[in-house]
Amino acid sequence: MKFDYTFGLSQGIPTLGGMMFKVGGKLYELIYPKLLVDDVTFLNCKYIAKREVDFSTSPPTIGSEELFDIESASGISNPVIPYRAHLGYDADNDRILVFVANKSGNTGGGAFAGSTIKLLSIARDFSGYSVEINDVLSLVKSAYSGIDKILYYAHAWRIGGLGVAAVDTYAGSSEISVILKDTGSGWVAERHNERYDFVQERIEPIWDGSTFLGFLTEGHGTNSLWIKTDGSVVAGAPGGLFTTEPVYDPINNQVIWIEWGSETGATQHIWTAPPSDPFSATDKTPSGTLTDNEGNSVNLATCNKENGHILSDPFGSKLIMSVYRGGLPSGASRTLSVDLSISNPELVYDPDGSDKITPNGILRCFDLTVNKASPVPLVIVQIWET
Repeated sequence: MKFDYTFGLSQGIPTLGGMMFKVGGKLYELIYPKLLVDDVTFLNCKYIAKREVDFSTSPPTIGSEELFDIESASGISNPVIPYRAHLGYDADNDRILVFVANKSGNTGGGAFAGSTIKLLSIARDFSGYSVEINDVLSLVKSAYSGIDKILYYAHAWRIGGLGVAAVDTYAGSSEISVILKDTGSGWVAERHNERYDFVQERIEPIWDGSTFLGFLTEGHGTNSLWIKTDGSVVAGAPGGLFTTEPVYDPINNQVIWIEWGSETGATQHIWTAPPSDPFSATDKTPSGTLTDNEGNSVNLATCNKENGHILSDPFGSKLIMSVYRGGLPSGASRTLSVDLSISNPELVYDPDGSDKITPNGILRCFDLTVNKASPVPLVIVQIWET
């Protein structure tokens, strides 16, 4: 049986840019940035929003929206948040982690490249907050003094006494590979160019069964890092030439890597690897083509693959991702679905037949009852404003 994908398009970006929490049984919380998304207000976010979703009813019962004012908490007027990977989680203190900046430009990474960037820690119940890092730019300069800006990405998590953040740092036009790390004595910046000096873009926690193993980074130019629970760092990649994006699959206890970045039609891979050895991966890249509703032939090997999510419903589980190039027109994206064995590829359609939809953001679910990652209930993508 195929999945019944239904996307609430008006909520697509905030829904897929947040965190979901399983709080018990079939009860979940969805916490997401309330983004304004047009050419003038790109990445503007004054509030973090929360809804309770009860899957014990059919259709699910969706609670009213609660708001947390990050503009007031940060002290930044008209704040913006990072592109694509918005929210992380501090599992040790039950708090949402989000970077905010004063707005610089109107679009792309330029919007986030303000002179003031802070890391906020917000209680999951919205009862309080703290500013964990008041001046992120000054902190990263302690790892490399020539850094003059942070673009696009900044993403933090904390589990088991280990806090890690990816930051998209530049010295002029040159990328500088820096992470932030907190092992209990406060945040420090570290440069990790053992492999390449390409930036870190996102954080993904991984487990081996119930044992937490640390964090993987989404690394530009295959410059991914594994930050282990003791704070040591190993640089590597599953293969490929371009950005390697990790997705932890809690159902099969595996790391799925997807690849994006080619502009020349090179193969953009999908790999799987054991969490205990995440860079020793098996190539599972699909082959062949699928045709979208406009007659474009999407090459499953050469299309770029990003924004991976593990989604489940009563009939099974899937990896879905945004794909572009590989036969699609310039600037066009589609949503591709594969089984967790990386087989049976399908394009995902909105109920009106449109295939011009894409998961713009990273949605992760954390099961508070077992303190680890969990698949996202598939129906969550149906949430929209009414």
